[in-house]
Amino acid sequence: MKKKSFHSGFTLIELLVVIAIIAILASILFPVFASARSKAREIATVSNLKQLGLATAQYQQDYDGASVPFQQWSGPSFYGWAVLLQPYLKSTSVCFDAQRTVPYVQIDPGGQWGWSTTLAANRWGYTSDANGPGGTVFPDQIVSPSTRAAFVTTGDPTAQTGPGHLYDMSWVDGGRSSCPDVNDYKNPADWDYDHLYQGTKDYHRGYLPVLYADAHAKAVNISQYIGGDVSYGACESKYISPGVNAPNGAGTQASKLQEFWGRWWTYPNDK
Repeated sequence: MKKKSFHSGFTLIELLVVIAIIAILASILFPVFASARSKAREIATVSNLKQLGLATAQYQQDYDGASVPFQQWSGPSFYGWAVLLQPYLKSTSVCFDAQRTVPYVQIDPGGQWGWSTTLAANRWGYTSDANGPGGTVFPDQIVSPSTRAAFVTTGDPTAQTGPGHLYDMSWVDGGRSSCPDVNDYKNPADWDYDHLYQGTKDYHRGYLPVLYADAHAKAVNISQYIGGDVSYGACESKYISPGVNAPNGAGTQASKLQEFWGRWWTYPNDK
């Protein structure tokens, strides 16, 4: 007699259990993969900043130790540092935050502001002012170059501001950058203050990739370098501490902010 063969298959319950296990594993692993991908892009951004550091060092050698201007006026146009450093960089992609999949480049149709980037120069604390008398900064004269920001990541442009703000993304100043409205950083009315904080929150998990004046680069917790209030009056009590001269403060928040951004209100006399 022939034996009957039985082909057993999966029951519906077994299939549902397998699907549930796969779904659980996916929910656990996908955030890990996303975090790893984000971290890799953050490392790429820090690498871009390092390349900026090498380019600025070459620029300084060619210009008697002076730092690159954050912008330079010529004819009807302003040329930002990213344009001025192109002979040394030979790449536009280096001037952008790698965390953003599509670099933001927009040419002002009026020819006034050049093109914007998603990295920014520390306007008063590190770069020179090519258009202002006595506005040359020599990085080797900065008191504490290891704690002074040279270039940082910035936020996204918004069309709800004037053309000067929309296109001139290539620099930030300490007064505004250290005083965001952390509770409403999407408000376009406060973009001048909030855009650097917006970049760190939306793209870097609250960390700010920084190139320092001594050419080392890393990502730092943004909460160390902001006062956390969009109004000048309230922020000054945190940022400008009477009698505190960076970097000689006694570890106060004000001295940390001043070390990081520079004394923008007495630029260029205090480095």
